[in-house]
Amino acid sequence: MSSVRRALGQIEPHVSLKIAWKRVIQLSRRLRRQGHTTQLHDRAAVERLLSLEAVPKMDLTALKVSLQQLVQATDADAEDRHALAIEAWAAAFPITPASGDVEVHVHQPNGRITEVQVDRWLGTLEGRITLTAENAATWVHHLNGLGLGGSPLSVEVGLAPGQVLPAVSRGRRARERTHESQAWLPHLDTIGHFSATPQCIAERHGALLFEPRRVVIDPFCGAGADAIAAAQAGAKVIAGDQDPGRLALARQNALHFGVQDQIEFQCVDAIRLLRESIDSHPGATVFLDPPWGGVNWDRDGMNFDVLFGPWPALVPLMSSVGRIILKLPRTFDLCTLENFGRTWSIELGLGPATDAHGDRPRCLTAISDVPSP
Repeated sequence: MSSVRRALGQIEPHVSLKIAWKRVIQLSRRLRRQGHTTQLHDRAAVERLLSLEAVPKMDLTALKVSLQQLVQATDADAEDRHALAIEAWAAAFPITPASGDVEVHVHQPNGRITEVQVDRWLGTLEGRITLTAENAATWVHHLNGLGLGGSPLSVEVGLAPGQVLPAVSRGRRARERTHESQAWLPHLDTIGHFSATPQCIAERHGALLFEPRRVVIDPFCGAGADAIAAAQAGAKVIAGDQDPGRLALARQNALHFGVQDQIEFQCVDAIRLLRESIDSHPGATVFLDPPWGGVNWDRDGMNFDVLFGPWPALVPLMSSVGRIILKLPRTFDLCTLENFGRTWSIELGLGPATDAHGDRPRCLTAISDVPSP
């Protein structure tokens, strides 16, 4: 489904649509004062028109030409003539705000977030759910185009011809994220307050990491969230960080949760820790959560080279590991995981259910298993 807004942006002639529609509203108000019947005299009306599904019977090229001519008009008569032509075009497609229940389909057409993951996140069934028109509009506002795994999410709503979703109120446009999930570790520095894995996600990682008689290697442990969760699940963990201050925080956190005897902490470079631990513990599970870049991490450019590039020896080391689990930024381009030369399954790392829908995906978890010989 393509909207009038999107379709107009893809056809000639070129014109700034932002400037053109602002001028349409101004002239529509002027025509209204002159006694003409108009419908495009406010931003909400224009938004409803642009939200319509583009259908073949719409002559969008004629509309685009009229918008260009309106912007280029040099006298009031020409302005009024082109504005009336645009009003006539709009009048041919009456708009009715949807009401009652509508069907919503959330999916990722060209990505790797499966319907199973969408269902776990949003409570849908095979990506589909029935919502009130108002709630559907809110979902579209917050979720449509949301980047996950390098591809945008799509939210499609089943509307009758000529129907549009109601406007999203200011209160529904706002989003409030809960922060208690990142405060479960008692000892954190500034970086940890931002980067520590939320408890519900760490517990899921712990469940994925633990296997009887297997050691977990966490070479980027930071303040220790995932190492502690793995230890709580029953694993023996080798955790490292080259920052002694951060490693001290991880030790304090492990002591707080009573798992200090299950975690061996080492202040050492990640590659050295991996080499030594993989050699001494064949069959170990490796958990990788390299630094993302702090609070100002690059949301649009996150990929394999950005996240793992600083450690070129990492990929050869991983060839001998049976199970690897990665904690990745939610916008990480999953196509670039092929650089590891392995097959991956992907889970959404979801924050608390009290978060707004668009804020719940905090990270991606990638799991790769190579059967033991």
